[in-house]
Amino acid sequence: MIIKMKGEINTYALKVAREYRGYTQTELCKHIKGLYQPNLSRFEKGAWGVLNEKILKDVMVFLNFPFGFLHSDIKPVKTSWDL
Repeated sequence: MIIKMKGEINTYALKVAREYRGYTQTELCKHIKGLYQPNLSRFEKGAWGVLNEKILKDVMVFLNFPFGFLHSDIKPVKTSWDL
């Protein structure tokens, strides 16, 4: 099943979901057929077209997050460490 994506995907939201469930990029890739760590890394950094809809759906199902979470307005928080 392919999910029609409406609106912008927030690539950072995938990182939040992955880290919330306690997976590294490498660990997550071991569970999702066709997901490779370099592509996941690029996607999480904002390279929107690197992952297709099927892989995104599989990731969100595996992480037990609703697909709509990828449309959330969540953003990274800047800290003094980032300066």
